[in-house]
Amino acid sequence: TSHPFDPLRTPPAGCEEAEGVRSRSRRGARCAGTNVHTVGNLIDVACIRAAAERVAPHVLRTPTVPSPGLAAHLGVPVTLKLELLQRTGSFKARGAFAKITSLSAAERAAGIVAVSGGNHGIAVADAAGALGVAATVVMPESAPARSVALARAAGADVRLTPTMDGAFALLG
Repeated sequence: TSHPFDPLRTPPAGCEEAEGVRSRSRRGARCAGTNVHTVGNLIDVACIRAAAERVAPHVLRTPTVPSPGLAAHLGVPVTLKLELLQRTGSFKARGAFAKITSLSAAERAAGIVAVSGGNHGIAVADAAGALGVAATVVMPESAPARSVALARAAGADVRLTPTMDGAFALLG
């Protein structure tokens, strides 16, 4: 069976499309050099390092801080990573830049589409704008006005639908 996002999926650079990698019925990607030590047989450390290199110029290297309060509550040391310091206010910028920078010139020229009522949509809009890629972000009408405004301010074409199901239906 096909998945509504199949046409939108592209394997990361250095990886090839493969059947049944994520599940028996869905397509996924298999990276060169995968073995039993790779994460879910989808990616290996080289793929992660390559993505980190592509993303580095576009995101902050955020600090980590100890959390004495959480540590006391949980009984174990806790360290927090302050991803809220990213330009978009969340860690989602890392994934958006990683994906968009992995696209070919032709794929970038075609533009990108995201469905999100929040941080993912904002991050995709911001990354696309920074990289000169046209973006459409589909959001439910219930999305926070701040999220809609930030995605539009980043240059995305924001389309509102009554529900999240309606947002995904637009992709079908």
